[in-house]
Amino acid sequence: MQNEAAAQSAQKQKETMQQLLSIHAAFIRLYADQKLPVIELSSRLRSTNPKVADNLDEQLDKNQKQISRLTSELFSPEKLKQLLNLHATPDYLNDSDCLVLFMLATKKKKKKIGDLLSTTGDSFKARNYLLKKKKKK
Repeated sequence: MQNEAAAQSAQKQKETMQQLLSIHAAFIRLYADQKLPVIELSSRLRSTNPKVADNLDEQLDKNQKQISRLTSELFSPEKLKQLLNLHATPDYLNDSDCLVLFMLATKKKKKKIGDLLSTTGDSFKARNYLLKKKKKK
């Protein structure tokens, strides 16, 4: 009976983690679906209509600030602790590190994560390396 209860508890925990990852994956998809097309449109308009491109860039900046606030709430070290059922909050991780870990957990390609974070592939690789280095300390 204890084994059955433990198995049920483990299954429930697994389902909860999958639901949380699904929610976070939906957030990341929404963020990508909104950000990347606007950046592409702004780039195309830059040569023909710089004022409109500037307006799009301003709106992107506003959106980025809102996304940053929301990201801090959704992808905090405390949320990571809950998601992974950790005993202590990883104090060496900041909100940005947690966002990267959530993105990696949702099996996003590293190039896509780099695009979402507005960084190059090489810069993201370096960031990923530093994150692994933090984890080892």
